[in-house]
Amino acid sequence: MLKGSRRYTAASLWLLAFTLSFSCATPTARTILADVSSPSVEGGSVSATQISEDNLNIIVNLQRQPEADADDADATNGPPSRINFSSAIPLPLPNNPNPPSFYRNDNTVVPENSGAVSGADDGNTRINYPSFAENSTAPAVEINGQASTNNTKDVNSAAVGDFGYPFTTRGAYNSGGRAPTNLYPWRAAGKLFVQRGGTTFTCSASLVRRGLVVTAAHCVCEFGQGSGSIASSITYQPARYDNVVPYGSWTVRAVQVPASYLTGSDPCEPNAIGVVCLNDLAVLTVNADSNGAYPGDSTGWYGYGWGDYSFSNNFYPNAVVAQVTQLGYPGNIESGRRMIRTDALGIQRATNQVEIGSAQGPGSSGGPWLVNFGTRVSTSDPAGRDNNDNIVIATTSWGYTSDTAEVQGASRFGFNSVYRNTPNIVSLVNAACRALDSATRTRVCN
Repeated sequence: MLKGSRRYTAASLWLLAFTLSFSCATPTARTILADVSSPSVEGGSVSATQISEDNLNIIVNLQRQPEADADDADATNGPPSRINFSSAIPLPLPNNPNPPSFYRNDNTVVPENSGAVSGADDGNTRINYPSFAENSTAPAVEINGQASTNNTKDVNSAAVGDFGYPFTTRGAYNSGGRAPTNLYPWRAAGKLFVQRGGTTFTCSASLVRRGLVVTAAHCVCEFGQGSGSIASSITYQPARYDNVVPYGSWTVRAVQVPASYLTGSDPCEPNAIGVVCLNDLAVLTVNADSNGAYPGDSTGWYGYGWGDYSFSNNFYPNAVVAQVTQLGYPGNIESGRRMIRTDALGIQRATNQVEIGSAQGPGSSGGPWLVNFGTRVSTSDPAGRDNNDNIVIATTSWGYTSDTAEVQGASRFGFNSVYRNTPNIVSLVNAACRALDSATRTRVCN
């Protein structure tokens, strides 16, 4: 067992809350790559709970339950989970009642190497995507071949909401079918089915290792309600499209969640306790299939970055910003049946959050926010800094109470007042890797 790990009672979990600081000071980011070389931790019996990574994370192993229905998603990796795929509903997005008024503005240039990254893998050779001709003579706005000045806003055409954040939300697929969501890098994102109580909810998620999935903590547990609130069964389906599950259905064996989130001690914004918090993220470990393979062996996986990776205030002096691509399965668009993509400007808030304009709604929680999304191209120009491909920097965490605000927020990956020595995402990935037996760990985490 990992030194110092043991079972914790509800009382001792609440005691842990008082050991965590509520300060918002954030140390300078530094490169700490995932460490998978330390002694392993046996998961022990199912439903065992462990405290790891300097008491910052709680690991809960899940029981395997019989399925409620077969639907299209029979698990490809061992006994199926108790998930009702046909009646699953999108998890409501937590609502922030505060106005979008406090942004990070330290009047300093974000320095080079102020963020750090762990690399992505496409699970295959690099893919050459077809090019599309551009029509430089097209009107500024053209709809169905007709120039248009129609400013009517709907979920498909909205370019800006009431809060004024510009964005583009569209299907990640093309008009002819599910491509390119069946290709890397899209296929490293997927739909999450979560059994909580008597209801199956859907969220979004993505792979950051062969067998590790990152999502939002609120998708798999309740803020401040302890490890007993963690979902009883979870299934991940990469690149799901309608009822097609091209890369299988993968049951989750263990959940890694920040202890501060479970105890309710995670620092949150005023009037948004349990909604706009520092560490609304979780890492899930999936079971291998009968051949010992993991979903990332077929789909590839994303890297993850922390600190100010890919952010800058050189261009936008009153805010710290980055170009962000959001992927998810929101229930308000295409009934959550297909992957949706949003491209927007990510703007840091003063409380270690980042916001984007987006039309995605319930069910988008946990979906990846990526920088440098796509396939690298050959160019003679300088590459610039922070240019690693397909890097997750956050996951969808919350929205606003106004349906017309068209803004979502996320807990940024990085150091904060809870994770002072290791970035939250690195700590959770390390915890997931250490909680595996030595024979499995290398396969899952490398």
